[in-house]
Amino acid sequence: MATLRISQQPGSGPNRHQIAVEAEIPGFQRLSFSREIEFSLSPQDGEKIRWYLEDYLQFDEDPAPQIAARIEQLMADRGEALFRAIFEGRNDAVQLWAFVEPYLSSTRIEVVTGIAAATAIPWELIRNPHSGVNLALSAQAFVRSQQGGPPSLAPGKVADKVRILLAICRPGADEDVPFRSVAGRLVKGLSDSDREAFQLDVLRPPTYERLAKVLKLAKEKGEPYHIVHFDGHGVYAEPEALGGVGQILSKVLLKGETKGPRGYLIFEDPEGKARSERVDGAKIGGLLRDTGVPILILNACQSAFAEAKSQPNEDAPASAREEIEAYGSLAQAVMNAGAAGVVAMRYSVYVVTAAQFVAELYGDLARGRTLGEAVAWARGNLADEPNRKIAYDARPLQDWAVPVVWERTPLSLWPQKPEGAPLRITLDGGGRRRAASTPNCRRLLRSASSAATRRFTRSIAPSTGIASCCCTPSPAAARRRPRRSSLAGTR
Repeated sequence: MATLRISQQPGSGPNRHQIAVEAEIPGFQRLSFSREIEFSLSPQDGEKIRWYLEDYLQFDEDPAPQIAARIEQLMADRGEALFRAIFEGRNDAVQLWAFVEPYLSSTRIEVVTGIAAATAIPWELIRNPHSGVNLALSAQAFVRSQQGGPPSLAPGKVADKVRILLAICRPGADEDVPFRSVAGRLVKGLSDSDREAFQLDVLRPPTYERLAKVLKLAKEKGEPYHIVHFDGHGVYAEPEALGGVGQILSKVLLKGETKGPRGYLIFEDPEGKARSERVDGAKIGGLLRDTGVPILILNACQSAFAEAKSQPNEDAPASAREEIEAYGSLAQAVMNAGAAGVVAMRYSVYVVTAAQFVAELYGDLARGRTLGEAVAWARGNLADEPNRKIAYDARPLQDWAVPVVWERTPLSLWPQKPEGAPLRITLDGGGRRRAASTPNCRRLLRSASSAATRRFTRSIAPSTGIASCCCTPSPAAARRRPRRSSLAGTR
């Protein structure tokens, strides 16, 4: 596989970044160059993008559609500006891109950053202005990565079942998002053959203490989980601002980690004063490393139940960055602790989008794709089928850039399966079945092939402290206004 690696370091001043690029294609000499670029996404533009992804679909009358069209163009413009800043204006940069472009559909693109720089550039938006190609949709894999740190954790052997532990954290109780909001839409049922593919357990109670105990017991039994899937809330804050209430912090400052604000996941704590506890990425990453769990999937949202705005609020955009920075900071810290992969969404996307993405992600992992390839596949499906039906008639939403994956090296849970393997994914709530195609064909043709899909559903292991999840949304939840999630905790 060809590799295009883009490394980002702080530059000589504000909004300046030192970029090093290297390309490796089997059978050819390695090419590289480095340069300093100037690039930024203003807080106002960040708020516009947040509004488009989180609020727009709840408004079908003007001026919302016109504003949305302008923001779609803004996203394309900023992606093209990023491409130009890196690959144009210098002979070595132009030469390297000309070298890579013919192999793009079979290339793994790695973006290497530190914790502090993890969210400074929206890399998933990068776009070739001449061909109109979005690199994240056209490459075989487009991942965030890193250099240095402890060795990454990978499964010790090929999995007979992919074991997933789902932590659904709702510290707000009745005032929080529905317990089954994402899980209920994800799957519909299991056929006899599908039962052998996945084991999905639900953590009860969803406390950090219980998570640690269940993961340690699973490792002692010789059956460690492959994936911890967190569906809940996150926050980005200074440790001092939390006042020490409900905090679980790592006591070691990892290499590359900076003092200051960081991302936390919020677990339930029924007996605590705040009824919740905040756990930072280094602590979670250390737990996953010690218990043999290679992958973390984040369904985390910060501003639950916030009211949608009919247009971007550019006068107060600072909060628009908090979710993005929480996910980036926490995911990078988890990777620094030794995890092999993290998947997160940076915005509070709608539940139907999150369920579709996660089902596609799990389905492609079952085919034997690497984590980066599986995310590319699921991301591409969001782009190929952009219509989202929320409060009104279905309308297109360009939300494919929301999922972000961190993967240090290519990680597979299963051996590669033939494209014709009968994999079918069924979404609950009227979601239609979707035929799969080979990732390269989709990247090249942006159309589906006739390859079949396998249904992904859940199976529950009868172990103490693990409760089965109901996959049918409750009538009360169905009557509520449309919910959103962030890879996806709903709002």
